[in-house]
Amino acid sequence: MFPWKNSKKDTEQLKKLENVANVEQNSNVETDMSTVLLRDNQYNMVDRIYRKIEETGFATENLIDTISSISKYVELQMDSIDKVVNEINNYSALAEEVFASTAHSQQTAIETLHTATEGSKAVEDSLRAMGEIEVSFNYIKEVVNELNKKSLHINDMLKIIKDIAEQTNLLSLNASIEAARLVKQVGDLLLLLQR
Repeated sequence: MFPWKNSKKDTEQLKKLENVANVEQNSNVETDMSTVLLRDNQYNMVDRIYRKIEETGFATENLIDTISSISKYVELQMDSIDKVVNEINNYSALAEEVFASTAHSQQTAIETLHTATEGSKAVEDSLRAMGEIEVSFNYIKEVVNELNKKSLHINDMLKIIKDIAEQTNLLSLNASIEAARLVKQVGDLLLLLQR
């Protein structure tokens, strides 16, 4: 039911409690039931916190998937930029050939300049898109960091709950021991009274 195992100390304490409960029989049934209910409530709380941690892990995995998708988009943008650069290089080579070989070189140069301007605009658009991707990536990074902080906080809460559960187990054991002593004293008193 729970993802952890009882420690040897907890097992020993449970055995002692069972022995004391056998001695006390019916007189402490209500106390044992309330202790069992208290312990069950504590375990339920810990179980709910554990599920919340799992949900946080799931959200983190989703964020990692989103970051991977953004990374692929950046690679596509880089390929686009490479193509634009190649186009610009191709047009530059074409412009040099046309200018050297024909009388229409001036018109071709103007067209090449126009194409280069469009390529430059495409590069600017790509750079702007990359800036937006960087902003998105930084936001996702902040979200992941925040989730990490919350996860650490949950771990601290789990430690506190575990400490409380251990202290409750010790108090329960002490109460059982004191109850056993009281039963023995009452038994001794009854024997004394019978004599």
